[in-house]
Amino acid sequence: GRINGLGLNQSFCVYVFEGEQGKRDSIVVVAQLSPEFTARLVDRWRELEETAVNIPKTLPEALRLAADLAEQKMQLENQLAIAAPKVEFADRVGEASGILIGNYAKVVGIGPNKLFAWMRDHKILIASCSRRNVPMQEYMDRGYFTVKETAVNTNHGIQISFTTKITGRGQQWLTRKLIDNGMLKVIGEAA
Repeated sequence: GRINGLGLNQSFCVYVFEGEQGKRDSIVVVAQLSPEFTARLVDRWRELEETAVNIPKTLPEALRLAADLAEQKMQLENQLAIAAPKVEFADRVGEASGILIGNYAKVVGIGPNKLFAWMRDHKILIASCSRRNVPMQEYMDRGYFTVKETAVNTNHGIQISFTTKITGRGQQWLTRKLIDNGMLKVIGEAA
């Protein structure tokens, strides 16, 4: 027992819930106190059991675990080494202020006319009228493109010319979209 705040001897029980018996006891106690929490308790026990670490019990088991972990570490290091140039490129591109779409097409190895047609077909660029090849507003709002308007004197008077640039962020987005649609292949990917 223990002396409480009123100076009276108070007895109490301590429950330790470990192993199968602890699991059973905790379910029984919770079921008596609050039936609606019983299901949550059972789910939590399952979750804890599934994530329990299997500690090796013998030297051969420990050596196998060490070898497996070393193998996983090597694989991850190899993946990092392979990804490093791609990450560096993505970081550089992400910071870029923008390039002409035709130049981007050449960089990724697609003919500019083919890329413009594909982008119009996929409603990324406007397909007709004086704003042909200007990005849809949605993609400009996302920061994928910038458009510069220039007044040009022609035989028909002053006309507005639009120059579209794809931003670094837009290059990353469009490259993923082109890969997803089969227009580009990932370097190093099996054919």
